Amino acid sequence: MFHGSMVALVTPMTDTGEIDIPCFRRLLEIHLDQGTDAIVVNGTTGESSTLTANEKLQAIKIALETVAGQIPIIAGTGTYSTLETIRSTRDAMELGVDACLVVTPYYNRPTQEGLYEHYKALSEAVPLPIVMYNVPGRTGCDLLPETVEKLSRFSNMQRAKHSNKIKSSPYAVVSIKPFVIEAGGLLVLLYSPIQQNIVLRKYSLPFQAQSMAFYVSMPLEQMAIL
Repeated sequence: MFHGSMVALVTPMTDTGEIDIPCFRRLLEIHLDQGTDAIVVNGTTGESSTLTANEKLQAIKIALETVAGQIPIIAGTGTYSTLETIRSTRDAMELGVDACLVVTPYYNRPTQEGLYEHYKALSEAVPLPIVMYNVPGRTGCDLLPETVEKLSRFSNMQRAKHSNKIKSSPYAVVSIKPFVIEAGGLLVLLYSPIQQNIVLRKYSLPFQAQSMAFYVSMPLEQMAIL
């Protein structure tokens, strides 16, 4: 369903603090003209944490109307509340988005079991493809590989966006079934049990990992220690 260049859009605003609808439409049309493969609205780039619930819905509606089914629309719907995340994700689904980008609950700093239960509840409540979004530098919690593995057993939890910097360990590993990993501008290491080697992928994601284990991402400067 998702491949290629998937762009997270800014949310243009007017001088009076409202969504600049003509500007937003122009941005979407530019990406259609240039061959962008999917659009993310209400992500971190769109400053979703500063938008009201109505503004988020408005942005989704504008995006859906403008692209008119030509490319997928992925909506950011994650919050620090499980019930609110379910509500906002369901609202986005009913509007017609193709998937939702759901960040880990921020500020609350849940345990790995708490993160699992959060995404599990969402998976069971909303039958829509979910992209789990792990960005510890902004949320204060880290969705670890073993938790991603557990969550990947749910049919709509087959994708993850990972934006992390490793401090205490050069890598962590978990074997998972075929799984799509989307990297947020960082390097990703893969280990292939078939070829018995480590493969470095740089800025060429997402990809389909077939019978592989994936290593958490790390910044370029840390690669020298491997």
